[in-house]
Amino acid sequence: MGVPKRNPWLSSLGVLFAVLAVYIGQARADVTSDTPGSIVIYPKVIADGTRDTLIQLTNTSNVGTSVHCFYFDGTSTPPCQHDDFFLDLTPQQPIFWRASTGRRPDEQRCVGGTNNNKTCSANSDCPPTGVGVCATTPGLFLGLVPPRIKFQGELKCVQVDASGVPIGGNSFKGEALLETLGNGQISEYNAIAIQNITNPAPTLTCSNIPGKVCTSAQDCQDPNNPAIVGNCAIVLKLDNTMYNACPSELLATHYAQGATDLFTGATVNSEITLVPCTEDIENNSPTAPLSPPVIANVTPFSELELLTGSRQVAVSCWANLSLGDIAFGGDGQLGPGHGGVYDSSVDGTFVMTRIRTSAAPNSGLLGVLEEFHCLNNTQCGPINGGSAAVNLHGQGSRSASGDVITIPEN
Repeated sequence: MGVPKRNPWLSSLGVLFAVLAVYIGQARADVTSDTPGSIVIYPKVIADGTRDTLIQLTNTSNVGTSVHCFYFDGTSTPPCQHDDFFLDLTPQQPIFWRASTGRRPDEQRCVGGTNNNKTCSANSDCPPTGVGVCATTPGLFLGLVPPRIKFQGELKCVQVDASGVPIGGNSFKGEALLETLGNGQISEYNAIAIQNITNPAPTLTCSNIPGKVCTSAQDCQDPNNPAIVGNCAIVLKLDNTMYNACPSELLATHYAQGATDLFTGATVNSEITLVPCTEDIENNSPTAPLSPPVIANVTPFSELELLTGSRQVAVSCWANLSLGDIAFGGDGQLGPGHGGVYDSSVDGTFVMTRIRTSAAPNSGLLGVLEEFHCLNNTQCGPINGGSAAVNLHGQGSRSASGDVITIPEN
């Protein structure tokens, strides 16, 4: 399935927690969360009525540029349905929007008052009277961000030129803030940036014939059924030649499931969110055509550096799993005895997680981890706990096997 073609948000945390990045003596990974890139990925975007996500995207360059963004719905049926939009940014311009409401070029927002920066339709929406006013957003924002309702999934943005063809300016960085609407708790993580190495002359391949190079749709006529003609789509290679490659493993040190926060005495529950590096957007497929789901080999190590077990998790589009999930041998409950390979009664307070994928093509993964710290509550989650997110640290490089992102030709 193609996408429409183009015409020329921590004020506070309820509890204090510790999440440590792990650095092992290996070569650094090729993706980054602290420098700009040409592909920017937000693995965890929630807008489900209980939580909302504020997305910020910044053009760090001194020239205007454009971006083609794609939302991937991790809970849709069929899975991984997507929606896309284009944005044009002026030099050094940041823009932001709530996932639930999106953003319009002529959108009105509160200036001043208790609802500063929130959408509005009249001055009465911006109390107190005489302080806040409802004003139209300045006309520097060119584009339309669609709202996402009951959404849980991923956002991916690719730098493009004015005609929608990918270019390698390494101009964009981003941040995501996940807010629990009932209590105001928020988590923040940096978007993952993939840098361009050589300004891409994108490879065009047939959407219906994997690997066949093309220059137009006519090259994509099915030899076994001439009545079927596919699309000639753009392939972005994450191979350390066109773009930097995805990491060969993801690492994080964090609290074990049901552990007690050493500073506050709160009980800790965590989630890991994973997304595939390879996505065939042109054909609405979460991984490359005809490929099975990516298998994540998840291995936790205890405080004593002992292997406490391992699990395999299939990721076909978007996986968001509590460490007490059945996928990790848990039963979904919080507290000692319920956390499977992540159980704090076995692992101790902290655990180090290593996530590896196979060396097979199109098997890369990226992700974030989010912790929830709750006092006097055995069912700890975003509704009743303080929260904080952290990027999973990448190690190594998948340059030999690589991953690809396939987008429509404009």
